[in-house]
Amino acid sequence: EGVAFTGYLTGISLLVHGSVILGAYLTRDGQWASIGIADGEGAGAKQSTDIVDGTDGPSPWMISSLVRGILLAVTATVGTNQALFKYITARQGEFATHRYAAIRLLRGDDPFDSMREVWQQINVPPVTIALVYTPWALLPVDVAQAGWGILHISAIIGATVLVARTFFGSRIPPDLLAVMIVLIFSVYEPWRDTIWLGQPNGFIYLFLSIGLVMAMRNRWFLAGVCIAASLVFKPVASWVALYVILSRRWSAMVGGAVAGIGMIVITLPLAGVNWWWVWITRKMGDLALGNALHSNISLQAVHARLSLVSHAYYDANALPSLPLSGVLNGLMLATAFMLVLALTRRSRPVSDGIGMGLEWSLVIALSLTTSPLSWVHYSTVGIVAFLVLLASTRAPDWSWSPRGVRVAIGTVSLVAFALLSMDEELFLVRTAYWWETWPMLGSIPAASLPLLVVAISLRLWLHNSWLDARSTHDGGQKAVISP
Repeated sequence: EGVAFTGYLTGISLLVHGSVILGAYLTRDGQWASIGIADGEGAGAKQSTDIVDGTDGPSPWMISSLVRGILLAVTATVGTNQALFKYITARQGEFATHRYAAIRLLRGDDPFDSMREVWQQINVPPVTIALVYTPWALLPVDVAQAGWGILHISAIIGATVLVARTFFGSRIPPDLLAVMIVLIFSVYEPWRDTIWLGQPNGFIYLFLSIGLVMAMRNRWFLAGVCIAASLVFKPVASWVALYVILSRRWSAMVGGAVAGIGMIVITLPLAGVNWWWVWITRKMGDLALGNALHSNISLQAVHARLSLVSHAYYDANALPSLPLSGVLNGLMLATAFMLVLALTRRSRPVSDGIGMGLEWSLVIALSLTTSPLSWVHYSTVGIVAFLVLLASTRAPDWSWSPRGVRVAIGTVSLVAFALLSMDEELFLVRTAYWWETWPMLGSIPAASLPLLVVAISLRLWLHNSWLDARSTHDGGQKAVISP
């Protein structure tokens, strides 16, 4: 009911705002400068309500003040319902479990709860328990859950605002940005899933967003620090680390190494060498095997299901050795590696923000696609890719690209977003009846991540081709494909 109510209010909010924009366009008497919506050069685009060509007459944007106030009120109502009433007060079971692991660590007990089944144990490394969850173990449980929820939602909102402002500048008004964020909260399953469970993906999303901005500003040391910080929570974006290695971003490697080793050393007195040894020798191998559980949308899980019966969708145990799956996984990893080499190993000027954003988005999408475990909520970080793809439609090379390719990229991106936004639990309830006859039907949501990789790869290829064509026309030679 909460989600339906949220969607209803969000629909009203979008309808009102869209009506204002459409009304302004249809009733214009000349060329109007909109409030934060007119195209401008960079983040400093001028915002004005004056008529550009001097034509007399009331500006249609004069009616927007009241409407925008109503819009923000509706958005606040939706946000309150979505965050305060639904998510901050949720059980956040995963957070509670990891907080209790920190309590056991403080007592000197086994933080992994190793007597339970492997996927019911704590599987994060000791540095994560010590650094991320121990501070919350010192607080009363109700205070800890509310505090975690508030900070988590703030991290998601902050990351989205940061990426949107970086790629859209001041062209996107605050109220429209607010509506966009609430809409994503309403329909994007990974966001709702991660907050409901109390998973830390919002913080990973924030650090990856800051890392992208630092990379765009050529501050690679800080970008490396942000990558290391995101990996401490969970290795959701492991290919980002591989990307900086393959592109020979030495300062990023140094920053990541300093931050990563520093966090391990600082927490070692609490985490203990013994628990590190347990995690490395007993747990890393099980994690690398993955499983075929229905909420795992990685390609490795899909490959395994080709050799398993439909009951595998309910089996949380580690996967057995499957020859077909092993071959397909090898081909997948080789293809991903070639994509990174072919599309990202080239020199880019600092001004090529779209190119850098697409590279960052590609390795994030590859991380989610190729990982042994990609629970739906891991795709919280995928919003970076969707925002960059949307922003890239305003880049000069977009209109230069063939229309058919543009339509294909847009369609594939929308389908990927729709599949990720699918309520995974509801999909299970509605379709599980047919899984015994058509086992791969349950893997439909997993098509989202490969489609996202295809969309980003095509868009980055178009962007690189345009840069090469412009370089050939202007300088007589193509851009050097080296870092």
